[in-house]
Amino acid sequence: MSTPAPVVLPPNRPRQFYRAGTAAIGFRGGAALDPYRPEEWLASTTLRWGTSEGRSTLPDGRLLVDALRDDPAGWLGPEHAARFGDDPALLVKLLDAGERLPVHVHPTREYAYRHLGSLHGKTEAWVVLATGTGAAGAAGGAGSVWLGWRRDMDAVEVARLVETQAHDRLLASLHEIRVRPGDSVLVPAATPHAIGPEVFCVELQEPTDFSLNLEWAGFDLPDGAGGQLGLDAGTVLRCVERGALTPAELDRLRSTRDQPAGPVTRLLPPEADPYFRAERVDGRHGAALDAGFAVLVATSGAGALQWGRDGSLPLAVGTALLVPWAAGPMRVTGPVQLIVCRPPRPSDAPRPPRTDAHPLAREAHA
Repeated sequence: MSTPAPVVLPPNRPRQFYRAGTAAIGFRGGAALDPYRPEEWLASTTLRWGTSEGRSTLPDGRLLVDALRDDPAGWLGPEHAARFGDDPALLVKLLDAGERLPVHVHPTREYAYRHLGSLHGKTEAWVVLATGTGAAGAAGGAGSVWLGWRRDMDAVEVARLVETQAHDRLLASLHEIRVRPGDSVLVPAATPHAIGPEVFCVELQEPTDFSLNLEWAGFDLPDGAGGQLGLDAGTVLRCVERGALTPAELDRLRSTRDQPAGPVTRLLPPEADPYFRAERVDGRHGAALDAGFAVLVATSGAGALQWGRDGSLPLAVGTALLVPWAAGPMRVTGPVQLIVCRPPRPSDAPRPPRTDAHPLAREAHA
């Protein structure tokens, strides 16, 4: 069995219900994308819900999920493999919203285990690359995202907003956050949220495709009143956190590009650690990276990723690399900036529930 080495990830764009923006075209190169493929799933072992799309293929033609199954320790590291098996415990996307996404929520791990038979929910985070038209980092106005209730909501009020599809009232009930390139936002599971038009970001998340929409009217979505993900409407609404996000909590979930930066800068608050990690890496003075499974996205400049005695890959804007644990410590050189995405450290992730106590979970993770 050959030792895994860093690889450049080929495109992987499962079809979605919403339209793409234009930023990804300049960022990743190539011709205009199918307008309904606004997301690129990087190093994915996850299927888009209800489809056979979503899993990444390596340059040698193998599915990543098969490569991980054949050599989990080489790709993910012995400690990760001992905790998660061949599950990378991470999905990274490039998300280029050409229209506002509907307000929706994602399940917590507990909810996903109970109702969907999954060991993962879907906490996620956004690292903003561009707002407005143009390539990542281009100057322009701020974009909008929405996150969390502005005040405590009761169950009847939430149900009424959803039942009536009151778009304006629903958005007005959430915090609107103006974001610019370089900003980051952590989105806890069960928190209602939406991404505005012309926001292009790296999205880190737990490796599932679980979304429960509180809006569907006016979007290319089926009527959600009868339930979603095979769940009835009442069960869907029980996924929604109804407590308000206070201004202090909101500040803790976000960071801005104005915060101090060094060769390696942490992008997310400690609350993200049980789910994933993200850093911005600046190679101008040489930046050392610890060994470990990671997805790297070059966001500006040009340089190289170096590992071992003579391993090297060039880095340019839009390059997306998958790095295995077996590559060992790495070094980023040259005037290039990267977003480095990693799964949780095994010591930070809570122990999973006993799968032998849940037949559905046994089936889902066999």
